[in-house]
Amino acid sequence: MNASKRKPAVRPVLGFCFCWFVFHSSGAPDKLPNIALFERQPSDRFLVDLDEMTSGHPFKGMDSAQPHAGAHVHFDNSTNRWPKGGTEPHNYPAVYAVADGFISRVDFRFGQKDGNHRYGLDLAFASDRSGRSYHFCYSIEPMIPEPAEGFYRKFLLVHKGQKVRKGDVLAYLYTPPGVKDAHIHFHLMLDGRNGFLAPEIFRADLVRQFHSKWGGFGRDGGTLMPPCMGYRLNSAENPFAELQRHRPLFTACPIDLEHFCYFVPMGMVAGGHVTPIDHAYFYPKNSRANEEVNVHAPGDGTIVRISFEDQTKNVLGPHSFANAVVIEFPGGIKVTYLLMTRLSARILGEVGGKLPVQSNKRIKVEAGEVIGRVGGRSLDFGVTDDNVTLTGFVNPRSYEAESWKIHTVDPLLYFDEKTKSQILSKNLRPFEPRGGKIDYDIDGKLVGNWFKSGSGGYGGKVRRPGEYWKGHLAFVYHHIDPRFVRVSIGNYNGQATQFNVKGNAPDPAAVSAATGLVKWELVPWTYYNSRTGKDWDRTKWEDNLTARNHDMNVMGTVLVQMIGDRTIRFEAFPGRKASQVAGFDDRAIMYER
Repeated sequence: MNASKRKPAVRPVLGFCFCWFVFHSSGAPDKLPNIALFERQPSDRFLVDLDEMTSGHPFKGMDSAQPHAGAHVHFDNSTNRWPKGGTEPHNYPAVYAVADGFISRVDFRFGQKDGNHRYGLDLAFASDRSGRSYHFCYSIEPMIPEPAEGFYRKFLLVHKGQKVRKGDVLAYLYTPPGVKDAHIHFHLMLDGRNGFLAPEIFRADLVRQFHSKWGGFGRDGGTLMPPCMGYRLNSAENPFAELQRHRPLFTACPIDLEHFCYFVPMGMVAGGHVTPIDHAYFYPKNSRANEEVNVHAPGDGTIVRISFEDQTKNVLGPHSFANAVVIEFPGGIKVTYLLMTRLSARILGEVGGKLPVQSNKRIKVEAGEVIGRVGGRSLDFGVTDDNVTLTGFVNPRSYEAESWKIHTVDPLLYFDEKTKSQILSKNLRPFEPRGGKIDYDIDGKLVGNWFKSGSGGYGGKVRRPGEYWKGHLAFVYHHIDPRFVRVSIGNYNGQATQFNVKGNAPDPAAVSAATGLVKWELVPWTYYNSRTGKDWDRTKWEDNLTARNHDMNVMGTVLVQMIGDRTIRFEAFPGRKASQVAGFDDRAIMYER
């Protein structure tokens, strides 16, 4: 949301000041949404304008080398950037409501022994299962003694109990002349619970922008921290811990641990998977077809669909939905296994005892039960939750051909802690969300999925294997190392092809119609171990895995320009460098959301 479109909230009614560390009274004038909403649909409004901040850092948990129970946004005013105009508060950095809610605390001054006189407020924005309120806490710290009694009052625009909307200006940060470390400390609190929680409620693109501004604060001891709002948290610092304890849990790893090589998160773009893939992959240690490993049901559930072919007929193509087993769990949760090579004797017997099988028979299974085997390939594993609708697909109707896609969730969220930790120990992705991400669309921005105008969206008007993805186009991020931009093209010289971007810029999340023409040179990439410097051979799990662009090997150039919030013009020029491309020609293609 553009901050300029939000007016400041009403001027404050002066009232009683509360100490920062008091518990809040529970209850709200209106029902607040459950905190689960912010796990499924994170906020798209950061607390400040990210392009204004000069540095910062995430909430650093008790398990970090240098714990700090709060995130920071800093505003260096050593060169007197502020005020921008006169000395009225609105000429200083604005502080925004990160969600709808009500003001639960206002402090006009909270002094420290070091002379850092703070002011601040709390915003009640969510609730837990028992109705207790979560509060987003803003500690506004100019890092000087208050210039005069009551000076900070005019910088606070709200009063206790006032309802506010996401994007409202709640306050302004007074940045004193010549002071380089004025900042806002922010965290979450829950009624009746001592201790601060990490502010992990923001959309991934905002987190990446926040990370890009950390500067010298971006390390924990000697370790470079990844994009996050909370680093190395324990369960007491995780705002979603209670929610995760009550979520239906999977208690068994899909593949026996002794046969489990590594886990690839969802979100890959590869070949005809032009848009991010909606399932993860479990890779067995041995990929030979004649050495199968057991596949287990992750929890107590019911098989509701089996689509299985006879492997001896070699009917599986790269995009076949054959050999699918769908298991249903309470609460609208489903797990889909793809590309198993064998059904267990019990399951096969339940559906007639021979292949091929197309069955919707309901078959009870138990956690850990062997339901089949896989050999010679990865095991595809996807989870959907009917209670979740992804917000990163701005036009859900484009996905009607695969209606489950908009309900796809991070599979790791549904495992118990023991099993999740076992999978994480083999996970190639060190960045949050650890299970990957598939929905990157931002309305009015280039990032995300696009479909050739008039082609019928994801499924195409006529869904034919090997053809429907030709109208797909995506500008997303690498599924293992999301610091890298990926351009995925459904029809590049007749083939579906993926590239990284030379120079890794501009970020597609920052490209809008106002940006004008974007020219990207396309380059290949490889994986390597950032600790050893050696390329990864994909035969075993490795930590410290990252991507590396080969910028000297330009394989082509693309032009893209946003014509409107949901329309772009695109053209690819295989084999040409940017210097050899002047502009669009009559082969340019229009795409839409």
